[in-house]
Amino acid sequence: MEMDERIVIKDTPEKYAEMAKVIVPPFLELMKTLTDLEDKAFVRSGELDAEKAEMGIPSSIIHPGYMEFINAYRAQYREALSGMCTKKLFARPFGVSIHHPARYLDALEGTVFFTMKSDKKAMIDIKNNEGRSLKHRFIFKVEDDVWKIDEVRYGFGEEDKWYVENL
Repeated sequence: MEMDERIVIKDTPEKYAEMAKVIVPPFLELMKTLTDLEDKAFVRSGELDAEKAEMGIPSSIIHPGYMEFINAYRAQYREALSGMCTKKLFARPFGVSIHHPARYLDALEGTVFFTMKSDKKAMIDIKNNEGRSLKHRFIFKVEDDVWKIDEVRYGFGEEDKWYVENL
């Protein structure tokens, strides 16, 4: 399998480097799915805001259809994450971001760093190539004989500090 030129194997012994071909492609497919979901949700959220204004509903009140919309969005998010996350991560809140650009767009356009130093854990760091300082880290562990996302973190620029994030 040919690796995407944006994928950089970093600080990884040769014996684990091939694992990038196992872990990274499904991860990038998941990021594409989550980005598409968030992009569509962003558009729909804007439509709901416009409808709300037309209905004369104050900005401090949510649109009558908002909860149905957000529940459907989170159900689609849950479906996309199914089988891709450990039980620990799946128990945390998810589908909380509706922004533009989408939260994980950098996984599709930025640099993807794969690191694996043992057979127990792998990491994917995503760095933006457009000058935004936000970066993401996904920590993978094996659960049910499958590599799954166990933790998600974010950080800024060249700082070494990472903060816990929900998907």
